[in-house]
Amino acid sequence: MSFQQPSFQQQVQTIVDSISSSYGDQFFHKVTASLAQAVDADYCFIARLDDKLTTSTTISTYAHGQHVDNFEYELQDTPCAEVACSRIEVYPEHVTRLFPKDILLQDMGIEAYVGASLKNSDNKILGIVVALYQHKIDNPDEIHTLYKLFSGRIAAEIDSNEKTLALKAANDFLEEKVTARTKELATATKHLIEQEKFASLGTLVAGIAHEINTPIGVAISATSMLQDTNSKILQLLSDKELTENNLREEILVLTESSNLIATNLQRAAGQINNFKKIAVDQGSSDISNFQLSGHADMIIQSLHAEIKKYSIEVINNIPITLYFNSHVSDYQQILNNLILNALHHGFDKHQTGQIIIAATESTDYIQLVVRDSGKGIDKNIINHIYTPFFTSTSRATGPGLGLSIVYNLVNQRFGGSIQVQSEPGKGTCFTLDLPKERPKEYHI
Repeated sequence: MSFQQPSFQQQVQTIVDSISSSYGDQFFHKVTASLAQAVDADYCFIARLDDKLTTSTTISTYAHGQHVDNFEYELQDTPCAEVACSRIEVYPEHVTRLFPKDILLQDMGIEAYVGASLKNSDNKILGIVVALYQHKIDNPDEIHTLYKLFSGRIAAEIDSNEKTLALKAANDFLEEKVTARTKELATATKHLIEQEKFASLGTLVAGIAHEINTPIGVAISATSMLQDTNSKILQLLSDKELTENNLREEILVLTESSNLIATNLQRAAGQINNFKKIAVDQGSSDISNFQLSGHADMIIQSLHAEIKKYSIEVINNIPITLYFNSHVSDYQQILNNLILNALHHGFDKHQTGQIIIAATESTDYIQLVVRDSGKGIDKNIINHIYTPFFTSTSRATGPGLGLSIVYNLVNQRFGGSIQVQSEPGKGTCFTLDLPKERPKEYHI
């Protein structure tokens, strides 16, 4: 084959056009095919060398007009070892005689060899590009020039590929670390959320103790009066001093005491049933059609002991005709957290004010509004209020998950939205749009 200058330029341009828009494995396959065709080589391959320059692994091999499987071989006693060391790179004939221990060349029937080393920008040898012939070649220098011409581009692609692979490996490693860390944080967050729920349960228990203490105390006092009156009647009978007037007076005391006991025990039983209903609902994952106003009253009553610490009135303005087909426990948790948030962060202990709960219904949504007349939220922190563990007060009222739980329930469990409007000194208003049709899959 003769390389006159115009023909050589055309071959170069053909190769450039072939590889210009390709990269990676596609680039290597195109360049081996183009180089082999340009110089009529029987074989052309690109090989990556190990760091010790002892082993070669092909990354693209072109043989007799088609790409074939890649292979690996040892460099010792081969012409490739000379190329790798930047020594002799051209053997126009008798290459198998010069390297009698290269069994691969013998088996392939190779007569001539042309190679070029592939170096990166730091002059490190990354690999080799080789042309093999089963016959003698008359223009080895021109072939070598062509291969050297493209060796830089091939080396750059190998270098880029390896950096990409290294970057991918680093990214995969980081992703594994992030995934593991995310799982750890999710577990820790879940644990803290459970702690927050237990804190709510503690408030509920405190409310139970406070609310039933008074009626039980009255019933105990009335029982004591019954016992005293009964003893008095028995004593009068024993002394034969019981008159009709005495008996009427003592019966009146007995009746009043009995009524007190009955009334207060019924009151305590009713309160226990309400608290029991809340506890059962909070532990249930079933969907039911429940009355919004009635369950709001239950939550307010369960928080009575906490509310009494403040000079705050909690008003339920939800229409009694409004029902919602959903999970009661989620609704109760949202109201519980919003009321406690308003108490703990919206008011000082001796500050008067109101927390108003309202709701309206549209075709697709229930809109729940919780508004307070408290101190409001500073504009510098309002964008952080849903962040887990964030708190705007130094008072130890919890781990700072109350509004984060509300946000997750509204967005993930209900598939709804929550907005907050607040101005320092003018209170805060949370508006929740809760779809009547809940997401098919949701979790927290």
